[in-house]
Amino acid sequence: MAAPGKNVQENVLEFVQGQQDSALQNVVKAVFDGETSLLQLVESLGPSLTSSEVTARARATKLLAEVLHRLPHNKLTEKEAAVMSAFFCDRLLDHHSVQPHVLHGLLALSASPQLPQGEEVKIVQIIFKEVYVQSLVQTDRRAIYNILANFLGSRLKALQTLGADFVWGFIQAMDGEKDPRNLVIAFSCARIVAQSFPIGTFTEELFEVTSCYFPIDFTPPPNDPHGVTREELVLGLQQVLAATPKFAQFCVPMLLEKLSSDVLSAKLDSLHTLAACAEVYGAEGLKSFLDLLLSAISREVYNSSNQAIENSALAGLSAVVTTLSNSVTEAGSVFSLHHFLDNLLKSCKHHLCEPELKLMWPSAKLLQAAARATDPACVHVLNTVVPLLVEQFQIHPLPQHRRTVLDVTIGFIHVAQTFTSGPDAPSPITPHCENLLTVFYSVLEDTDAGLRSSGVGGMAAMLGVSGMVEGKHLVLCANHLGRLVLHDMDADVQHRSTEALAAMATAHPDVVQEQVLYKLLEVLEKNGPNAMDTNQSEHAEHVTNQYVLNTLSAISTHPSTMKSTIPKLLNHLQELTGTCTDHATQEATVTLQCVNRIVEGTVCDDSSVLQLVDGIVHKLMSLAVVSAMEMSATNLFNKTSFLEIVAKVVSAITRRLPNHAENSIVSNIVQAFLDDHVAALGVNISGHFRPLDVSSPWQQTQTVLLLTAVVCSVKQKVHIPFKTELTKKLQVLSCTSNHEPTFTAAAKCLSGLVNKWEQGEELETFLQETRGHLEGVLRSTEHKDGRCRAVTLLVWLTKALVMRGHPAGSTLTKVLLGLFEDGEMGRQAAEGFHIILSDSSDVLCKDSHANIRLMYKQRFFTENLPALVDGFNQAGDGNKQPFLCAVANLLTFIPRQVLLSALPPLVPLLVRSLLEEDASLQVSTLEIFSSLVQEAPQVISQNIDALIPQLLKLSKDGPSMKVRMSALKSLGSMTSLPHAIVYPYRNRVVRELATAVGDKKRLVRKEAVAARGEWFLLGSPGGK
Repeated sequence: MAAPGKNVQENVLEFVQGQQDSALQNVVKAVFDGETSLLQLVESLGPSLTSSEVTARARATKLLAEVLHRLPHNKLTEKEAAVMSAFFCDRLLDHHSVQPHVLHGLLALSASPQLPQGEEVKIVQIIFKEVYVQSLVQTDRRAIYNILANFLGSRLKALQTLGADFVWGFIQAMDGEKDPRNLVIAFSCARIVAQSFPIGTFTEELFEVTSCYFPIDFTPPPNDPHGVTREELVLGLQQVLAATPKFAQFCVPMLLEKLSSDVLSAKLDSLHTLAACAEVYGAEGLKSFLDLLLSAISREVYNSSNQAIENSALAGLSAVVTTLSNSVTEAGSVFSLHHFLDNLLKSCKHHLCEPELKLMWPSAKLLQAAARATDPACVHVLNTVVPLLVEQFQIHPLPQHRRTVLDVTIGFIHVAQTFTSGPDAPSPITPHCENLLTVFYSVLEDTDAGLRSSGVGGMAAMLGVSGMVEGKHLVLCANHLGRLVLHDMDADVQHRSTEALAAMATAHPDVVQEQVLYKLLEVLEKNGPNAMDTNQSEHAEHVTNQYVLNTLSAISTHPSTMKSTIPKLLNHLQELTGTCTDHATQEATVTLQCVNRIVEGTVCDDSSVLQLVDGIVHKLMSLAVVSAMEMSATNLFNKTSFLEIVAKVVSAITRRLPNHAENSIVSNIVQAFLDDHVAALGVNISGHFRPLDVSSPWQQTQTVLLLTAVVCSVKQKVHIPFKTELTKKLQVLSCTSNHEPTFTAAAKCLSGLVNKWEQGEELETFLQETRGHLEGVLRSTEHKDGRCRAVTLLVWLTKALVMRGHPAGSTLTKVLLGLFEDGEMGRQAAEGFHIILSDSSDVLCKDSHANIRLMYKQRFFTENLPALVDGFNQAGDGNKQPFLCAVANLLTFIPRQVLLSALPPLVPLLVRSLLEEDASLQVSTLEIFSSLVQEAPQVISQNIDALIPQLLKLSKDGPSMKVRMSALKSLGSMTSLPHAIVYPYRNRVVRELATAVGDKKRLVRKEAVAARGEWFLLGSPGGK
């Protein structure tokens, strides 16, 4: 065998004798590059490996182990792996200071696929024989657990040949382990051992060596770099205990013992473990403990004051019932499912007969948890409980007792909804359907509102059971619910009746239409168009038009119901549009909102959406265009706020258009707006409709809102005809119109088109021309209004380009930044950062199919933050505010993990923004500080000297109520900072907050009392 090169030998000597770890990388590189082989390296280390000095042997062994760890697996041959395995196994007998390096080397070999078959058995045997694991330091014990984990994961069959010897060796290795980092690995190994090895006579020993950690009592230290959590340990141990049914005889008694503990976490862990183990242990494993388990679980439910304990106990009961249901047992067996359920029923039935006592509810929860577990359990429990509850309802005359019985009954009906029913397996509620419905009907006219409400809830629950309520009972339910909606005076009954009708309308739309819908539409017609807040019909006082409209929107959840409702609502709307009275405006707005809720809440197929286009879009477009051309001062469609709601409805429908219909609709709307071809919208009226001409009246130009609702809501690939001409007109309109809603809508529409514009020369030309035009307008100092409009368009175009990741977005952002030192435009440009990063609901959003690049907000933040900080530092005192405002807007919308990484240099800027006389800037900054107290306490602590005085000042002298409240909230949250940081300020804060406690605003006083109390208790028992 050739000797390694001179350089390799020098590096080896330098590492072993010179104690220079830096030489290691050179040795690894030499082996990797083929200058020397691993076996040649071992040969060159011969003198050191056989040296009488322990240090030399340890360094030589360490070198080999480190080389193995750094070499890729494909660089190690099977022969080399065998030699290294034999070498390290032999070296385990060496001095204890050599042993850690040997284990490190064996760890590398355990992960190598080149290790010959059989070597893993030798390695494990020598470790179990020669190493007393618990005498080692944590890192060496961890290496052994990782070696075992690697072999158990990749060479399980080979280790299984060791049989019980491996089990006993593992038990000895793990016994007494205390380090959480090691236990995570040890639990993983123990699970595999329990599942895959013949634990036999060592079952109790293996259980004891793992169960001694139950329940896990571990709290990770602050800023733990290892990241081991209590939850990770709990789950690992739980998987061990649930690994084999052989543990049942030991585990269940232990869980019962821990359930008697007063420690909350011990109870929770016991119940969670029971739920996890029940299925594995099976009925055979649980049979000896069923009575004890039932008693313990019932005790926790009956006596628990903690919701988590109660839920876990019920989950444990369900798991036990599921296990018994899934196990095949002989009929009549004492441990059968029916026997267990009979015991449960026996302990609970008498409580179900006492609705005046508080134990009825926990008894019902126990039975419901058992019934919910499986279909057989559901049948057994409900066949006994439902007749009993119906009987109890007849026996108890008092309304409060009857209501309790009904509410419990409804709970069991909800359980029946989970039953897997079919032709051969009817729902367990079916035999009792008539009796239950009769009971629920009987209370609908009771004088007690709570009882009526429970009756409605019962009908709703019965309707929720598939196939339960049919025929005449469907009609009866619809009639009862319709009567209660229109005539009952109790708000809760009205609400629950409406919810029940909504659910019924989804499953049985024809019944609701025939029995209820026409009645509501009749009320709307009889009340007239001006009965928004008053009732003009024979129904109850609450049945105003607004109430009817809200009810219609709730129950029109099926396409067929929607087809009946929408035309009536649009006719009602048309009756209202001729007047601008406050009542008419309010009712028309609610009507449109009702239409919008119906459109958004109904699941429609393509044909239904096209019917919406014909029935709603064309109708609303026609009404809006006619109103704009008539320029009537009293027509509601000429009110901007109303037209915005119309646009919202049109957009909601357009977004759902099928692909084949989008092009024609877009073409019609563009022709109408560009070429005065309003006939395409179904409008037949004399005059000219030129909404994109600046010279047109504002009633026409503001209808750009409707153009936006269509062309900016279709999918990206839809062709927009005459796009160049359209965008030019929108640009002119947005830059020259004196009507703010018009130029804002035009800017939004243009931004929506640019965002979806396919990449190419046409887009680049448009952007270049538009940028030149905007820069020319912004350089002008004569026309402030024109410059404001230009900034509005610039902001929306920047948003469109930034969202799609277009390079021009950065260019336009620089133009915006250049305006920050402009006395007139600086603040508006800074507020533009809020628009760019905020989520828009009408254009440039996911629902409108905008072109949105992943993580564009983080990218925008990273690119522009340095420029904002530099600009702030270089700006004069009078020009710093826009930079502060922009920074605050940036920080408001980016994810917290991005903010925290860039936070330290920003805190001084945020503190400075509190000094500005700008209430909105102060409020947004204070909200940021309140969140940072919890998320970045170290950074806030470093700036506490500047923050607290400023917060105290704002709490007393803030320019608005919101500022003072936000300052007080921030002060109160700061008590959670480290005690040594905030305690020196305690007396000062308590003293100065006395002023805020006397503030003239009640909400400010409330916040001041809360904040002062937190600081007053600082350092006291019960305080922070």
